[in-house]
Amino acid sequence: MAHLQPQKCSTSPSSSPLLHFNHTIAQQRSFHSNNKISLNQNTTTTSDQEKRTNNLPISENHSELSELVRNYFQDVKSFIGGESKSDFWDGSVKIPTLLSQIEQRKALSQPLLAHNIKIPDVIVSELCSLYVALSMEEKEKYFQVMALEFGVNEENVWREMDRLKSQKLQREAEKSEELLDFQHLRRVMVPLYEQFFDHLIKQPNGMQFVVSMRRDLLTIISTNRKNGKPNLPQVLNMDHNLQLVLSSWFSLAFLRLEELTWNSPIAMLEKVMNGERVHKFGDIDPNINLSDRWQDLKRRVSTGQDLVYERRRLFCFVHPNMSSEPLIFVQVAYLDQIPGGMSQVLPKSDTYFTSTVSQANTAVFYSINATQHGLRGIELGNFLIKRVVKEVLRNNPNIKQFCTLSPIPGLAKWLFTKIEMHLSQATDKFRDPSLLKQEDIDTIFSLVSPAEANNNPYEALKMILSNQQQQQAPLPYQLRPLMLRLATKYLYKEKRRDKVIDSVANFHIRNGARMYRVNLDADLSKLRLKESFGIMINYEYVLADIEPNNQAYILDGTVKASEQFLTNI
Repeated sequence: MAHLQPQKCSTSPSSSPLLHFNHTIAQQRSFHSNNKISLNQNTTTTSDQEKRTNNLPISENHSELSELVRNYFQDVKSFIGGESKSDFWDGSVKIPTLLSQIEQRKALSQPLLAHNIKIPDVIVSELCSLYVALSMEEKEKYFQVMALEFGVNEENVWREMDRLKSQKLQREAEKSEELLDFQHLRRVMVPLYEQFFDHLIKQPNGMQFVVSMRRDLLTIISTNRKNGKPNLPQVLNMDHNLQLVLSSWFSLAFLRLEELTWNSPIAMLEKVMNGERVHKFGDIDPNINLSDRWQDLKRRVSTGQDLVYERRRLFCFVHPNMSSEPLIFVQVAYLDQIPGGMSQVLPKSDTYFTSTVSQANTAVFYSINATQHGLRGIELGNFLIKRVVKEVLRNNPNIKQFCTLSPIPGLAKWLFTKIEMHLSQATDKFRDPSLLKQEDIDTIFSLVSPAEANNNPYEALKMILSNQQQQQAPLPYQLRPLMLRLATKYLYKEKRRDKVIDSVANFHIRNGARMYRVNLDADLSKLRLKESFGIMINYEYVLADIEPNNQAYILDGTVKASEQFLTNI
């Protein structure tokens, strides 16, 4: 059978974080080699790779095991590439895994106990080499093989549980106070692919490689859900386990706070520019029309030329093993008051400010973005805000209040859904009778004649709001009280399982902020009009109240808000 050779990577260095990843093959007792395999060096030819793989100096005592590994990965490659419909795995019946075959053939000098199984380095090497050249469809099969072939051996788990039960009964009969040993049970419950990820993370550029793998895995899972295609439970479990593995490596103890300035490496600044999704560079305000995104970036970071008047800063978290990657970043503006719109945060010209930075008393977090999709579900934003608060206070002791100017990404979708419920034949239980009051209906019909809207106020409101989005215009003055009330209702009262349904609101309230003020016409960019009719909100971080607010929300869903905010309900 042909041997599986390391695949030559066809991606660029920026897209393949493992291009220069080298590690020693066969450091396990089963594989003894002093050579190293370079997994995707562009200077390595296919013939060189074949010679290197075919000439691995495996101990003669383990030649059978070596051949077994090679044959196994030839089957894996054929299955993933769709080249063969062999009996390797038919999609429903799991054949004996490689490791169980090793045990059956007694290739090792002593019995291979489940809790002592180690994935040989040669397998890690083959898995990495295979992955980098796969299409997304092939990567899905790859993850299926990983989840099924290197998951938890259920038979070993049940066997260990039976052993513990017998041990417990024996000790009860003997009236022994000796504690049960659960270490073996814990070991057999750990999937073998965790060894693969843990081994890989510790290698040069390995962490970025694992993060990229999880990005691909999340994309596959999400695409399947959108297309109504079921995901294997084992694959979903693997994603959960991988998230836990990454959570331990990206804990606060490993993260370093950096301020990015105009003098920071271009590659870092470019990643920030491409990762910005809240207020895209060059598209902040329809009146600015910046043609140069770099010029816009320059306005948002410190240039070091005029620290007296520069009002904006940009901070990010980096990991020592991914030092060129801004994992998550926040943009901060130093102002004299809590802003009501983006024109106060990023005015057309900085001559708008009449005072110096040292006179500013408010720090505004106006954009927070995570750049690594592979780290989704890992808490970074909360840590970042708390660290930046300390940094701001250290450099600007005059800052007295911290707040945000945040988008409301779910408002338009929520309101249009509510309107459609009233326009459809839905039963009353799906309709919201508190949505429009009589005075609201009168106001709406003062803007659109009843005849145009079939005498239906909900149809008329839909027409007004849709027109506002298309025209990129401010909300009609007469409609302001209604939109203030509806936005407040959505943010404060609309919940699911005791938690607010707006994702940005949930983030800040969980972090201990309070809802401070709803701002109409705060951002008339195309994106903000589409998602919230240009409406934004301030969340205020009162330092003494952050922990109590967080506990109240986590325990019983209590949302703290200012009196000014609550007057709109």
